[in-house]
Amino acid sequence: MKPGFFLALAMVPILANCTQDDPRTRQVIHEGEKWNITSVAYTIVDQSLTSPGFKTGTKSNAGAFYFNGTEGSFDIRIYNYHKEDYFGYTVSSSDITITNISQSVSGTRFSQDVIAMAGEYVTTATMTLEGTITKQSNSGQFVMTASFELAKE
Repeated sequence: MKPGFFLALAMVPILANCTQDDPRTRQVIHEGEKWNITSVAYTIVDQSLTSPGFKTGTKSNAGAFYFNGTEGSFDIRIYNYHKEDYFGYTVSSSDITITNISQSVSGTRFSQDVIAMAGEYVTTATMTLEGTITKQSNSGQFVMTASFELAKE
């Protein structure tokens, strides 16, 4: 047998451990202050193998963002798309910056999620956010660019 075979065999347990943080298999638990998405203007490019397409438009009552200390989550429902994920954020004066980069590799499967948004508190009860959510995997790529208007619940 070739030495490369044994190296590949030794890598299996290491790569198998990477699947524990697979964002496609975890359940998002929303905690913290709830900010409803009162309005969103969006562009969605879906390059998946199952339902590719391009969508643009606006939607009201499109879900919510949750803020808890320096971490948060979102639950967005636009068109036939439902996206949930966690993120980290920082607040400076009235500005807010949201980021998250995660990836998972398991054998021949991979996924990568990138969330990048910025915005400001318009008042203590309203906020605006603009940015991009990108989700890539073996089965395609989903990119949503959006401008959100939020209201504190």
